[in-house]
Amino acid sequence: MAVGLLGSCQWVLGLIPDEDKITHVAGRYYTAAIDDAGTALHWYADEHHYGTQPLLEAVYHTRLCGNYLVARAGTDFYVVYPVQVHSWEDAKQKQEGPFDRKELMEKLLRLTGDTTLNQTGPF
Repeated sequence: MAVGLLGSCQWVLGLIPDEDKITHVAGRYYTAAIDDAGTALHWYADEHHYGTQPLLEAVYHTRLCGNYLVARAGTDFYVVYPVQVHSWEDAKQKQEGPFDRKELMEKLLRLTGDTTLNQTGPF
């Protein structure tokens, strides 16, 4: 029984973000490197207490586009989040995507009305 409990504690502890590897992205979004699991996108309610449940796992890159955060979660897989949300649940509910690159550019054009999006260069 003790060995089983110890094994589960190590598994849970492995999902806790390393505080040295937390990066603020925008608003209340941040990325956190989790040992042997890559980098994940999170949302926090209190700047002194980060949450452990990720919004999106395996995030490779993030960009801010007006009031929206774009997360690249694969070679051609993007997810969009509004920056101004009031809870983790709100961020998850308002998540849009997944989009491929062409769909993403069309979506951002509709969301922001920014006609210069095609001139921003590679993601």
